[in-house]
Amino acid sequence: MRGCAALAELLGPWADGELDPSLGAEMEQHVRGCPSCARAAEAFGRLDDAAASAFTTPPVSEARWDEVWRGIDREIRRPRARALSRARVWGFAAAAVVLLCAGAVAWRLRPARPVAVYADLRPGVVEYVEGPSDRYVTMLSAAEGEVPVVYVTEVQ
Repeated sequence: MRGCAALAELLGPWADGELDPSLGAEMEQHVRGCPSCARAAEAFGRLDDAAASAFTTPPVSEARWDEVWRGIDREIRRPRARALSRARVWGFAAAAVVLLCAGAVAWRLRPARPVAVYADLRPGVVEYVEGPSDRYVTMLSAAEGEVPVVYVTEVQ
């Protein structure tokens, strides 16, 4: 027969009924004769009872289970909004970049505004005033009392 130290490791499996019958009989005989191991076996029994009562689930009626499964089925069958795939998002981003670039090129290549011809302007004083960032302001003087015409042009 083994001693307390050798059998102490087997108290838990013995209390759970997991040992083979011959070893279980040896543990039974030892626990009857050893008060220390008997107290430990009793503690394992209380622990098993506490665990069993803590993890028991309340009974559920068949009608409640049917309701739960119908709810799960509804959730599974409910139509969902399609998430955008990564490829679709990148496609939209690329299209936006292409449109922005095309807009920038079109803006840069737009034709210059036609210069209006004012027949009633007398050849008069023309002033060139240098403006900010390569722009020139051209001012044609009109007859006295009339509004002068001002052009802003860019140097190419």
